[in-house]
Amino acid sequence: MRELVADLMSEGVGASVSKTVRETVMAVRQQGDNGLSITAIGKRLGLHKTTAKARVDAAIEAGYLVNLEAKPGLPVIIKTGDPLPDEVELLPLPERLAAMCGGGVGVLCLKKRYRLGV
Repeated sequence: MRELVADLMSEGVGASVSKTVRETVMAVRQQGDNGLSITAIGKRLGLHKTTAKARVDAAIEAGYLVNLEAKPGLPVIIKTGDPLPDEVELLPLPERLAAMCGGGVGVLCLKKRYRLGV
C-alpha cells in the first residue's frame, strides 16, 4: 500500500518533487545563469523535444522553472525559479517504524502510536 500512495502524497503536499521534474530542473540549473531552450534541455536529458516540453511545463507549473520570454510565438528561455525542496520521507518504511518501536511487523507500538503491518 505504501508504494502505491507515498509518491502521490508527497507530491500533493509539496514534500517532494517527482524524479522527472527534479532531473529537468537540475539540467537547467547546471547551465548556470544562461537560459536554455526546450531543445537544449531535451538534448541535455537525452529526450525528444516534446517530452522535454512536457517536463518543463510541469516544472513551470510547480514554480521550479520560469520562462523568461513573455512574447507568444518566440522561442522560450527557461531558467530556474523556486528552489527544489529537500526530499522528505512522508511515509516511513515499515522496517524503519519497526526499528523505532523495538519490534517487528504487526507489533503495536505504543511509544510512537503506530500500528505496523496487518
